[in-house]
Amino acid sequence: MKVIRFPDFSRELVDFGDSGHATFPYAELQEISIRDSDLAMQPAGEGDEIWTAKVLQRLDRRKRPRVRVYKVELSHSQGRHLAVCKVASFDEASNLRKEAALYDNELKGLQGTVVPTIEGLFMGWLDGEEAYVLVQEYCGPRSTNLSSFKEDVLAAAIKLHAAGVGVYENILALERHITLDDGSDGSKPTIRFVGLDKAEPHQCALVADGIPEPLDVMAIAYNQRPKCKELQALCLMLEDWYVQYLG
Repeated sequence: MKVIRFPDFSRELVDFGDSGHATFPYAELQEISIRDSDLAMQPAGEGDEIWTAKVLQRLDRRKRPRVRVYKVELSHSQGRHLAVCKVASFDEASNLRKEAALYDNELKGLQGTVVPTIEGLFMGWLDGEEAYVLVQEYCGPRSTNLSSFKEDVLAAAIKLHAAGVGVYENILALERHITLDDGSDGSKPTIRFVGLDKAEPHQCALVADGIPEPLDVMAIAYNQRPKCKELQALCLMLEDWYVQYLG
């Protein structure tokens, strides 16, 4: 079993006393199945794989205190790398589990290209309360490097639609739901759609018979009105975003 620990949070112990539950660190969470909601919570034991998440930055500072997003350095037996931990309190758990299930089902084939790769869903105690944590790939920050940005975002949205997933709520707040790495290794910057807890099932007329081949996103954006109202809205948002960031 995988166990994730957050040394930057409280390390106090909670004792359920006569309830029969175990005593374990507040800042320790166990991996659970995305498909199975039940877990008999126990302290970490011998043979468990321990992950340590060192918080580097709070990424989401919106007024949603029950959901927090952190950039972390994740360390385990295989080494260390950057990751993102999305932390939800117990009363927000259903939305986080819905997002995790979306990644694990409809978007499984798009992990690592259009959406982040998911590393695990965990449940336990964090910062003094019961919490769920979705651990995922760190895909980079927002960036002013917008080379081929519009085409890439449209192509990614079309692939989401082909998977049956609509992201209208994400489009309305596009700057919070698109990451773009800086291409520092010499490769082309890569975009990801992130934060899909409000995504909904979507039937897109444009991809009713599959993704068009070849996929000419510029023709979709400029030379014809997209058959899909969500893609129309995305085209308008991208135009506004170009003006905002490029002046």
